[in-house]
Parts: sequence; structure tokens; C-alpha cells
Amino acid sequence: MAIPKEVMDLIKPGEEQMQNIKVLATADEKGVPHAIIMGSLMAIDEDTLAFALVWSGTTYKNLETTKEASVVVFKPPMTAYRLQCCYEETITSGGLFDRFVDELKKFNLECKGVVKLKVAEVYTAGPPAPGQKVTC
Repeated sequence: MAIPKEVMDLIKPGEEQMQNIKVLATADEKGVPHAIIMGSLMAIDEDTLAFALVWSGTTYKNLETTKEASVVVFKPPMTAYRLQCCYEETITSGGLFDRFVDELKKFNLECKGVVKLKVAEVYTAGPPAPGQKVTC
């Protein structure tokens, strides 16, 4: 699904969007949830998100197993959206990978890969109507 403009404005690459809080949630094969703050997460095209793989822990294992993720992006004081996503692939070379490597160097972090997620659905996650499906 194409990411609606009002959501894209919160997660497209750029300094202003770095201030927005992005939470990536996954679950294991038993349904046990796992959520983390994901500062590197951004939209890379109209229906794809990507984030840097810095540690290959629970999040990545869950994505490999279930292929599903939920992302909440929050811009204070009250703007929030939830994006339901499917794992697409992990890349370890090329222009997109190099872009993430360069960005993470600023924080003395190593990028082991870039995980790409396809956006399937988008919902509001804040007032006035949380849980409402957002269309383009």
C-alpha cells in the first residue's frame, strides 16, 4: 500500500523526521511481543520502510520467523500512526546500504545490513480516532 502523505511526512529521510519517535514491534512464533525504539527507520519509497540492522537479536530473528512487523510513529504532542508491514529482504551492499553505513558512522555504530519492510496497512494511533484505517 502506498504510504499516505501525512504519514510519509513523519518517516521520510531528513533531520526534522529524526525527532519523531519510531517503535518497531515484532512477535515470535509463540506470539510473544517484542518492541524497540528504531531511530534509523525511514521510508525509502512510497510503500517501503527500511532500518539499519545493528544488532542481530530478537527483532531480526522474529522478522525471519514470522515475516511480520508493526511500526508506530509518534510526533509529539498527539500525532501517531501504526503501519502493518511484511518483511521483504535484508541487503548488505549497494547504494541504500552505503547510505545507512555512512549515517551510522556518525554514531559510532556498525551497519550489518538494511532490513526492508513492505507496508500493508496504515492506521491512526492517536486522537481523534485511534485505530481508523488511513487510505491515500
